[in-house]
Order: sequence, then C-alpha cells, then structure tokens
Amino acid sequence: MPYHKEITFRPDGHLRIMQIADTQELPTMNPDTLKLIRLAVQNAKPDLVVFTGDQIYGLIPTFKGNTEKKVRKIFKALTAPMEELCIPFIVAFGNHDNQCGISNARQMQIYMESPVCAGGSYTDNETGLFCLPIKGTDGEIKFNIYLFDSNGEAEAGAYKAIGQDQLQAYKDTRDDLKEKTGAYVPSLVFQHIPPWEVVNTIVRVPKGTKGSVEAFHAFKDQFFVLPPEAIAKGEFMGESPAVPKTQSGQFDILAEKGDVFGIYFGHDHINSFVLPYKGIDLGYTQGTGFNVYGPGRKRGVRIFDIPQDNPRNYTNYTLTFGELTNDKFHNPLFELIQPIMPTSVMQVKKLIKPVAIGGAVTLTAATAAACALYKKKK
Repeated sequence: MPYHKEITFRPDGHLRIMQIADTQELPTMNPDTLKLIRLAVQNAKPDLVVFTGDQIYGLIPTFKGNTEKKVRKIFKALTAPMEELCIPFIVAFGNHDNQCGISNARQMQIYMESPVCAGGSYTDNETGLFCLPIKGTDGEIKFNIYLFDSNGEAEAGAYKAIGQDQLQAYKDTRDDLKEKTGAYVPSLVFQHIPPWEVVNTIVRVPKGTKGSVEAFHAFKDQFFVLPPEAIAKGEFMGESPAVPKTQSGQFDILAEKGDVFGIYFGHDHINSFVLPYKGIDLGYTQGTGFNVYGPGRKRGVRIFDIPQDNPRNYTNYTLTFGELTNDKFHNPLFELIQPIMPTSVMQVKKLIKPVAIGGAVTLTAATAAACALYKKKK
C-alpha cells in the first residue's frame, strides 16, 4: 500500500498526536466546535491531527442542494487551524459522513485538496484502510498508524463490523512493514466505531445501579459502569458502547503479532476513558462537536505523546473546552436541553410509547420520555 506525506519524530525523539472525534458539523457550523479545535491545536501544538469519523452529520436535510460545496466549506473550516500552523492531518470516516450523499472516497479527494492533508481512508484503495509509518531521527520507521473506515450502519441503531477485506489489507501491510524494517512496527489504530471487546473492559451491574448505562442489541437488558480505577482518574461513560452488530475478528487479528498496542475511537459522544484488554489499550475520545449531543464543557480532544525509543511507553490525556476557555456556549439553550435527550435510536424506542392521535405522536409523549430519561440520569 503506498504511503503519503512523510511524518517524522521531532529532533528530541518525540511525536505528539491530537485525535478529533465526532465534530458532526452541519452546513450551519457551530462556532464552539471551531473554537475548541483552534484552541486545542494552539495549546497542544501537535505534530499530527487525526480525525476519527463523523466529521459531518450527513443525515441532516440541509445538506441537500449544492451538497459538495457545503461539504467543502465545512472541511475547510475544520482544517483551517492545521493549515495556518502547517500541521498535517489524516482522516477516517464514521457512520454519518456519507449520509450526505457524497461517498467517503469522494470526500477523501476533497480533503486531499488541503496542502497539509497527509491521507486517510480511501486515499489509495476502496478497502477503507490507511497506513502512515512514522520515521525516527535516524530516518528509520519507528512507529505506525492505521486508520480503519467503520463502514456505517447495518440497520437503524446497529453498526457494521470491520470488513474482512480491510483486515486482510491490514495483515498484508503489517507484514510488508516487517519485511522493510526487520520487525513488527509498534502501531496505534484509529477508527470511528469501537471494537466489540470494549464491553469486556467495563463492569456489568444489576439494573438500577447508580451511574450505570443500559446496553442494547447483543447486550440488550444489560447494564454497565466503569471500573473504579477509571472513575478515579476522572474518566466517564455516559452511554453504553454502540459496538458493531457482529464480531469480525478484528481485535484478535490486531493482537496476534503484538504490533498494535492501542485502539482509539469515538462514536459515543459522552464516553471518555482508556482501559487495557489483553495487552491493548482501548480508548474512547469524547465528541468535539457542538451541533450534536455531547458532554457539555467536557467536549474535547485526546492528546498522545509518543517516544520514538519505545512507542508503547506513550502517554495520553484529554483537553476539554472547559479547560481551554471560560467562554459561554454559543447556543446555551441547546446545551441546557441536550443532556436529557436520548442518545440512540434504541433509547428513543424504549422511552417513547407513542400516544397517537390521527397517526401523530403527541408532544406530551415526547416530553414525558425526555423527563423520564432526565430522572434516570439524575
């Protein structure tokens, strides 16, 4: 698989990466999303920015008509801070990007118009896998990044698994890198939808347990909390992991040679935690966007500091809107209402028992559902 713009470790042997998850922007962009990205870039001064999907919320009808022009405008705004500081970025896709009617492959072409875009899913192929090797100060490959396209929805409220063609492309690329370097290259994986195994890192608890979140689909009628060590670090889980409907074997394949030491993702906007599983860190980064539900002033980005002499000895932390600015929200009414609203199709189906009058659902039913969820979260 061809490699694109070369990224290298700093002269001091370190590399800083910034992950941006779920901006979910609309043609009417929210200034707070753009402010958060700009402030985070200025504060962290990353060497590379990674977008991990749902850059746009393509399902919104306002994308219709001059769609590509609207998408290009959003991309330009989201990446302007990187262009201004000459910071390269790479792009993965989520379940909402192509819902605007423009394929992820075409969106990738639009991103590549930026002089600082270093590639991403669909840069070279139709499998939705991208590889970015990072060279050390001696010119040799020391570290590597994989991006997986998450492939979108299998059905309403459920998601597709990583494809077998993507996994084969990963194995081919992994082995190619080994042949080039003489050893498996330490790697981080970024994607939008979390792998199935993230559920194995959290704790099943009885229904009604304080702070628990309810799961759906394969984990229907089960409830979870974070383990104490995650809570002690200030990490949070406000919704159950929306993992793929089926397992593809991705985790086992990524784990089999020991090259991958971390898998990071977004998708569930009000989750932010990192927990180990069988030698691999599984990490949620909370949503960045302010046009959709999110964790209030805890919306943020994740920062990774990677040492070239031992990339597995990396550190990471989040930078939040509340830490970066004292500014008020651009849309305070939305920020007041959105914490009490359902975060998934399954929650809506469970909470709203329609009261139909002439085929219409009454406002009373919707209001009651929102109040019920509010009391539950309290």
